[in-house]
Amino acid sequence: MRIVRDELLDFVDRKKIGFIQGVDLSYLNEEQQQWVLDIILDRNVFPNIEQSARLKAFCRENMLTQEEVRNIMLPEQVSAKPRKVTFKADRLDDYFDDEYTEEEITEVIISLLDEWMKRGERA
Repeated sequence: MRIVRDELLDFVDRKKIGFIQGVDLSYLNEEQQQWVLDIILDRNVFPNIEQSARLKAFCRENMLTQEEVRNIMLPEQVSAKPRKVTFKADRLDDYFDDEYTEEEITEVIISLLDEWMKRGERA
């Protein structure tokens, strides 16, 4: 128990974790603190005030799981959504005749993007 607490306190001393966040983390049990420390060490991600408050709140409600720690500490991974790109038909009318189906237009665009990437012109 002392090792995890000492490591977290060291981060507070080095100002990697703010004092308020350190106080919030002190409410977590040893196992929960270890989950937080693992994320800090693996991802170099430190809890901000909002995150530490959420961790403390979930802990107080006996709802803090390892998965919830990850959801709070790594929100971008939880909320990552696949991109969807659409074009208005009038933007494509200059490039494709009316005979082209949506699938054919998609295939042409993808093949052009593949060529662009092969030439190293990708942004």
